[in-house]
Amino acid sequence: MNTPYNLIFGISAVAFNLLVAGVFIATRHEKMQTVRKLGVVMIALGIPFTAVLIHTLMIAGNTNVILSLAVVLIYLLAELLLDFI
Repeated sequence: MNTPYNLIFGISAVAFNLLVAGVFIATRHEKMQTVRKLGVVMIALGIPFTAVLIHTLMIAGNTNVILSLAVVLIYLLAELLLDFI
């Protein structure tokens, strides 16, 4: 069954990967203002990932999805702590 959470997860995952690539490219060209803006948007992706993780835990979903969401959220938390705080 296709739920809105599957769509949220898919869009967030694609956006996350594109933002990581954008950060690498902007860093390579030494555009630190762009890196900072992309980093803020990337950290904001923690909201939809958290919503999907909570939903997946409530329905006792696939363990691989739960694990991947947890890894992404830990990465986002580390980025928040190391880059912005």
